[in-house]
Formats: sequence, structure tokens, C-alpha cells
Amino acid sequence: PGVFMEYTYNYIENFSAVAGIRTDYHNLYGWLVNPRLHLKYNLREESVLRLSGGRGFRVANIFPENATTLASSRTVIIQEKLLPEIAWNYGISLMHLFNLFNKEILFTTDFFRTEFTNQVIVDMDKAVNEVSFYNLTGKSYSNSAQVELDFELIAGLNIRVAYKWNDVKTNYNGSML
Repeated sequence: PGVFMEYTYNYIENFSAVAGIRTDYHNLYGWLVNPRLHLKYNLREESVLRLSGGRGFRVANIFPENATTLASSRTVIIQEKLLPEIAWNYGISLMHLFNLFNKEILFTTDFFRTEFTNQVIVDMDKAVNEVSFYNLTGKSYSNSAQVELDFELIAGLNIRVAYKWNDVKTNYNGSML
């Protein structure tokens, strides 16, 4: 069972905030509390800035999530009791609508970061004939940035051009990889 509460504040022109909190009872891990905050500010009529942040959790299902690895004849080693994955994520996004050659173009750029406080590590580099599952010791993070342009080239044909950059690192046996 769980409870979710949310409060929306939008009494100031051009600004809104949504604060939420979710509390779940897990049969193995007890009560888990996850707060969340979303902020939106209209810089101008055609420009929107968004900020968001919060905490999330999930319980890894290592066998269905790694079915192809398990079919590789590797010995499966679960080194310890696996804890739920818990992460904090936050980000910023900017959207701007402008005209170019009589076409409306939507420009969007965003950056998001996720920092794990716990993660189930699937380690296939420890030994060639093994796959080890264990809890994170050290750091694990993901940075993601994206820039995109959306426009209608001709009636009924929308074009989206985007570039995405990911920087994802996890601590494996004392090394950030």
C-alpha cells in the first residue's frame, strides 16, 4: 500500500510549483518516502523554464531483467542481500518558440542528473564465466543533456532534429567505469 499527496501552487502569474510526496510500504523494506518538486516559470510568452527534482526507488528483478546474460552459461553469484535501488534525480529544461523563414520552430534543451544512493550492480567483468549481483559501494550517476529543434517542414510533415549526450558511470570494484 502507499499514499501520494500533491500540492499545486499557481497564484503568481508566469510561475507554478507542484510539490509531491509518495510513501509506500514494501513487504521487504518497510516504509519508503519519496519527495518530488516541479517548478515552471514562463520567462516570456514563448519561453518556458522548468526545474525538477526528487527521489525514487525500485526493487530490481535481476532474473527477468538480465535474461540474455543468464542464457550465456555464466555462473550466477548473488554476493549479498540485494537492497532496493534508490536515486535522487534533478534537472532543468528550457523551451523557446521562435519563427525562422515563416516557420514556427520549437527549441528545447535540457539537462538531467541521477545520483544513486543504492543500485544493484550487474558485474560481468569480474570473471569471464560469472555474473555477479551486488549492492553499490561508492558512487553511481548519470548525466544526460539534449538539444532539439521541432518544426513543420511542409503541411503534415514534422521534423525533429536532436542531439543527446550521456555520461553514465558506476563504481565497479573500486573503479569508476
